[in-house]
This record gives sequence, C-alpha cells and structure tokens, in this order.
Amino acid sequence: MTNQPATSSALEVASDIEVDEQAYQSFQRSTQLQNIEYLSMSAERFQAGAGSTVNLSISPQFNAEDDRIIFRYDANVKISEVESDELFGEIKASLALTLIYQGGVPSDSVISHFGQTEGLELAAPYIREIAQNLAARIGFPSLILPLIHIPRGGVSASN
Repeated sequence: MTNQPATSSALEVASDIEVDEQAYQSFQRSTQLQNIEYLSMSAERFQAGAGSTVNLSISPQFNAEDDRIIFRYDANVKISEVESDELFGEIKASLALTLIYQGGVPSDSVISHFGQTEGLELAAPYIREIAQNLAARIGFPSLILPLIHIPRGGVSASN
C-alpha cells in the first residue's frame, strides 16, 4: 500500500442563471454572513489501498426566510481507482451558511446565483478542511481535493 497523492480533476460549477445585475448588487450590499456550521460528516473506507482518483461533488440548496437565507452545501468525495473503477473510500459532509439581509426577499435567481458563486467560495474552505481531516483519520493522509472553478465575468456567468 502506497500513500501517494491521488489525482483529481477540477470541479466545474455551472452558474448560467440569469440575474438582474442591479437586484444582485443590492442584495450583496444588504447581506451579512451570520454563521457557518457543520451539519453532518461521515467517512468510510471500503478496502485497503490508497486509490488514485478523487471525485468531488457539491450540491447547494437554500431556504429563504423573512430576514435570513440558509444555504446548505452537501459535499461528497469518492476515492477510487481509475483502471478498475473500485471505490476505496467515501466522505460526506454537509454545512450550513446563514446570511442575514435587510430589505425585501430577493428573487430565487439572485439567491441561487449567490449560492453557486460567492456562497460556495465561503463554504469551500470548510468543505476542504473537513474532507481532508476525515480522509486522514481513515487512512488517506495525502488526499488532495480538486480545485473548484467558479465562473467569473459578471452576474450572469456561464461556462
């Protein structure tokens, strides 16, 4: 068994949501981060070996209330072997990012765009930390998660 770093490919985040730029900027100005907290975490090793590939998926969801929005990010990391498609381990983690805002309730498109761009930027370091920590605890000490590419270039970005 070797402890070589597994290869990984970047996670591409699609944010092709059409958003009114003025409404989005107004939302940004009236928003504050209240809290980031872990909701759940688990790690399981299925067999001996290091695995050679790391796949990361992150699913954002949100719930808007009167003066706050709670984003939930569910992350899943699979450590596998490319040649045989064998799964060596899996790590799951969920966290909540709570924003408070003033003004009217923003549109779903504004909230979704934020959750897939700036919200994900806030959540990503926490996801990375817990995934690498849990991976080391179950015997994958050199786990390197892929980069997360978040689209840039304006409010209505697309890949």
